[in-house]
Amino acid sequence: MSWSAGYFTEEEYIDGYVVEMSPMLLNLNLTIAGFDVGLRHKVGVEDGIRYLELGFGRGTSINIHAATYDGQFVGTDFNPSHAFMARSNMRGGGGNNVVLYDESFDELLARFADEKPQFDYIVFHGIFTWVNRAIQDTMLRIIRQTLKPGGVVYNSYNCYPGWSPKAPARHLFKLFSEHSSGSMLDKIPNMLNFFEAFLKTESAYMKTTPQNQKLLEELKKFTTTDKTSYIAHEYLNAAWDCFWYSDIVARMENMTKCNYACNAKILEHYEDLNISPEGLTFLKSIKNKIFREQLKDFYVNRQFRTDIYQKGHASLNPLEVSQKILNTEFVMIKPLNEFKNKIGTPRGEAELAKEIYDKVLDILTQKSFAPKVVREIFEATQIPFPQLLNALSILVAQGMCLPCQKISTKVKKQADAYNRNLFEQQMFRSSSVFVASPLTGSGIVIPETMQLLIKGYIENRKTQKELSQYIWDIYKPQGRKHVKDGKVLNEDSENIAEIDKMTQDFLNNRLPIFKQLGIC
Repeated sequence: MSWSAGYFTEEEYIDGYVVEMSPMLLNLNLTIAGFDVGLRHKVGVEDGIRYLELGFGRGTSINIHAATYDGQFVGTDFNPSHAFMARSNMRGGGGNNVVLYDESFDELLARFADEKPQFDYIVFHGIFTWVNRAIQDTMLRIIRQTLKPGGVVYNSYNCYPGWSPKAPARHLFKLFSEHSSGSMLDKIPNMLNFFEAFLKTESAYMKTTPQNQKLLEELKKFTTTDKTSYIAHEYLNAAWDCFWYSDIVARMENMTKCNYACNAKILEHYEDLNISPEGLTFLKSIKNKIFREQLKDFYVNRQFRTDIYQKGHASLNPLEVSQKILNTEFVMIKPLNEFKNKIGTPRGEAELAKEIYDKVLDILTQKSFAPKVVREIFEATQIPFPQLLNALSILVAQGMCLPCQKISTKVKKQADAYNRNLFEQQMFRSSSVFVASPLTGSGIVIPETMQLLIKGYIENRKTQKELSQYIWDIYKPQGRKHVKDGKVLNEDSENIAEIDKMTQDFLNNRLPIFKQLGIC
């Protein structure tokens, strides 16, 4: 058997960052759920943490976390191309506190048998679905042997019942791939053409599963973006598994001594957003936590879970939870004009209470977007704490704000070095859109042109004219063009106008936020 063991390695996985795997977000979710994760008086992250990521892909998440926390970070991804890219991108920031291997999980387990490390956090995103049962068990043995008591695990995976309509289609895609020639990525357009033709033949199965037409349109859209490699990994990988939440809980408990704590999506703490009043009344009759949580997947037809587990735990009472959150700082990460007064939920679109969000956002934008302690917001607005926490959680889910930490000199130096390397890459080619914020301990989405504006500003170009000319001098010789409303801007005048517009937005709306985030 080849070294890939059936895992798709022909094309590197898409660049991505998973904010839910950041230690700060993990600890916030655990605190809201009533679990103690250290730092007695507020939500935060201890210095000197040990953090392991299994299957890090291009390494964006682990590199950003290594750059924005004080600790030791270890990761492995047995695709050598992934490991090479991740090591290249970590130069500078986090370079002294992160070790990245290109080892299989079996090889890593053998290494750890000798080294005997102990981790505070072990995270893996999606990979549990894309490896076979034996490799899954190896991952669980790594957790059993190396996670500290009180340690945290993040495990996300494809799940039923949401995947039920798509699983048969995925089987057809896999068979098509096995019985056709050409490179894996060359097969994808042909695969979609085959599926489209098959749908038109009106099989009994397809008549009863109209969702397949929606799936086809979704996958067609992916082929026009940088997500083609996602199709290959998700639908053409030889090893693929889908799970019931209750089965994963049993395996985690039996093999790792870890218990389910909560979902890593912050809005999952607010069941009324996701489940009807009748559903909530019905759920109250279910006393077992695991059975109840499994039923919730049916109410929202969940197809992907983001679960947090803990190896032993100490509970917090409601007063302790409220006091820790009241002492925690939050910061805006987007301008006010990007706030939406509605949010999508499994029950449909929910309108947000204007009188509450106007007050909260007003406080968060004061003093040039400086971080605000929740207690300060609570006292200034007089919003009852449960409603205030709900509002802050929705703002986190919207990507408008995040909890934050004090920036140490060490962490600032790490993050600056990471971002400097990233901005330098943007000079010559489009690179990652995720920038390291030492304040939030997470990646912040910043498009390439905006990153270069930050670079130009740091290098003492302060006026709109200077910054716009700086961008144009980079883009023009390379023939790089902007895209607006899905259309490539081919004319110089159009690109210059777009650069001027972005520069004005940078100086007028985003620069104060980037300064607070420790990015600029």
